[in-house]
Amino acid sequence: EQGHIVLGFPGLAMGDPDEPTLDVLCSILGGQAGRLFESIRERRGLAYQIGANAGEHADGGHLVVYAAASQDKLDAAHEAILAELDAFVAEPASKAELTRAKRWLLGQFESGMQRRSRVASRLVFGTAYELGADHYLRYPERVDAVDRERLAALAKRLLDPRRRVTVLVRAP
Repeated sequence: EQGHIVLGFPGLAMGDPDEPTLDVLCSILGGQAGRLFESIRERRGLAYQIGANAGEHADGGHLVVYAAASQDKLDAAHEAILAELDAFVAEPASKAELTRAKRWLLGQFESGMQRRSRVASRLVFGTAYELGADHYLRYPERVDAVDRERLAALAKRLLDPRRRVTVLVRAP
């Protein structure tokens, strides 16, 4: 009987210049080497699963932090996640975290570009959203341009507690 935590924030519209910065933010927070995983799951043992992801859409997007935890640890996990997000806004990333996140994203990009279906979808999205058919080809340079200052500014903008929606799912 797992409990679930979902923290949602307004994100970015497709084509926003900060899309790569948001990818870096999610990579640093989520994933198996991310801050949330290391702190909440590995060190404290408060969640079975935890991560952060974002989706960009035509008029806006979302940023979501998700965790699954046992019922007896749900409140502690929720409080710990909020504390980690506050800490991230206060100090978004070390140089090592930023470098690791960028390398991972660029590796994922290169791996994905080996598939014709991925290339085709990127061409279609770039054209459909008037970003240019070759928009996806500039992703590596856009990721490489992300620095700690841009990351800090985006974290402050998106991880605003006043804009957060929280859902806790408990067993009856």
